[in-house]
Amino acid sequence: MDIKSEGEKLLLTHSELQKKLIEIPDKRKIVFREEFKDGKRFGKPRFKKPKYEWGKELIIELRNHLQDIWNFFEKYNYWLDETFLPILAYNSRRISKKSVIFLLEKDIWNTDEIYGKYLIEKDQNSTFISYYRFDTKINEIELSTVDEPKIKECICNDAIKQIKEQFSFLWSKLETEIQVCIEEEYTKKPKIFFTTKYLKEQLDLTKLTSKNWPEASLLSLGRICELWLLLALDKKYKEYYEDLIKKAEKRGIINKNQGKLLYKIKRNYDYLKHKAYYQVDKGFIIELINQFSNIIMF
Repeated sequence: MDIKSEGEKLLLTHSELQKKLIEIPDKRKIVFREEFKDGKRFGKPRFKKPKYEWGKELIIELRNHLQDIWNFFEKYNYWLDETFLPILAYNSRRISKKSVIFLLEKDIWNTDEIYGKYLIEKDQNSTFISYYRFDTKINEIELSTVDEPKIKECICNDAIKQIKEQFSFLWSKLETEIQVCIEEEYTKKPKIFFTTKYLKEQLDLTKLTSKNWPEASLLSLGRICELWLLLALDKKYKEYYEDLIKKAEKRGIINKNQGKLLYKIKRNYDYLKHKAYYQVDKGFIIELINQFSNIIMF
């Protein structure tokens, strides 16, 4: 399936799921609470149940969809705007406070983008309602009534409206990014696609570097090995926790001896990157490079 087909399928699911999710705030029971402080009266709408109880099928559908969006961007998006990634709630598999899930399942006051405190000011015939944060009035609304039930109803309805508008904004942002990603695939390309010729040139440079700078050579060798495996497996990127070496062995691209060498290179490459006590043996690195050159054909 190409990018256009994948993207259009994703957008269709996105649209269908939006219709289900936008209804959630309306379904949650809301209560009106009051606070009096420094001579001011505040309305504080809150959900009766502070955390929304997801239906099993809907939360699975939502999580799968957000994962599919993540995978789509990982596969196709070369110019990813990382500022919108928290919307997907994909931060070390923890839910982000900026995410769609957080917005829909938490209480009104939890989300920074939703105002959960309303200043209520009355005169003889009207009521003025304002969002109130950091001792500042924001977005004053005038009601031509002083009737208490109508005031409370207005505040509760506005809280729900805020959530729905913020959800629509986030959902639309994801939709736009998918559409842009599809279009960019046909208007722009990365300047370099890795080829075996490129990797051969990099390996030759790695050999020249190894005598004077074995650390840099090992890092270069580890990178060349992974890129070579991606090319051999006809992949554009390495998936999380994917073992490219084992996959190449199973497909018959490399034999067990070649696999052992690649694992040895990967292990030492990882040691150098992540262990403070790892010492580079220049002769050992040169031997790894030579072995790789002898058994891997470009």
